[in-house]
Amino acid sequence: MKKLFLTALLAFAFANAYAIIGTAGGPAPFLKMGAGARGIALSGAFSAYYDDASSPYWNPATAAYAKSIMAASMFSWMTEDRSHNYISCTLPVDFGAFYVSLLNLSVDNLEGRPAYDTPQYYLFSNSDNALSFVYAKKLLERVAAGAAIKMIFRNIGSVQAWGVSFDAGVHLKINDIFSAAVVLDDFLNYQAWSTGLIEHILFAMKIGALAEVMNKQLRFSLEGEQLESSEMTLKAGVEAVFLKILFLRAGCSYGFVSYAFNYTGGGGIKYDLGGIILQVDYAAVVEQFYQDSHLNHKFGLSMYF
Repeated sequence: MKKLFLTALLAFAFANAYAIIGTAGGPAPFLKMGAGARGIALSGAFSAYYDDASSPYWNPATAAYAKSIMAASMFSWMTEDRSHNYISCTLPVDFGAFYVSLLNLSVDNLEGRPAYDTPQYYLFSNSDNALSFVYAKKLLERVAAGAAIKMIFRNIGSVQAWGVSFDAGVHLKINDIFSAAVVLDDFLNYQAWSTGLIEHILFAMKIGALAEVMNKQLRFSLEGEQLESSEMTLKAGVEAVFLKILFLRAGCSYGFVSYAFNYTGGGGIKYDLGGIILQVDYAAVVEQFYQDSHLNHKFGLSMYF
């Protein structure tokens, strides 16, 4: 009976914790929230981008294009006692490139009740973490492939889970203007809770395209994502560069099942500091919390050595 109640509590807590994420549901939805303020500002239409320190999270193949060591980080200022943070490093080697990242989503002050019909409650927290390892290699000068393994660690109150998931991606630079990408997220996975519950993380397939015009000062991206037997989403983003150091970004996504539009925006600045390029990014995300809309803020810092 205790195990049954804990399983029910787990499902109820997930519904409350992720109702405010603005992303697809199912087990481990935090994996679909993205990482890095630049890609999030473009509504996630980012799998065909290849020059950002956070690109390998969106498409593991893009790590192969790294010319030097890259590091990326993100922290979020969010409503409802949530935090969404990320840190990563990419290391190019003679036979390819390696990438490692840690993604965290935490939700504090969730309400729990000792019984279904009691007014008494207590507060608990939820923490979701994914440690990712990527290997990528150029197959040809303009073609790269990569794969990722994600180690998942989660807890909600006194209940814990662990899991593993795999991603794969291919990136193609068609010419100096157009690029294309195909990514398989969570195509093979497993997640087990201490209650005995076994879950399957929803598989997602993404097909993306990128057009870089005006000497790469203007970029348009388009991406379609099919979530396993569920939502299909079309995403679009635009990035404009000014004076080679300032960036403005905007994005929009539309769910063909939910009939919902989501909008994002942001900007950034890049500066060469003694041979180390620093890039600061910002993303504003409008998220639905039941019937209300909340504006959340994400900040990123990337370094290129």
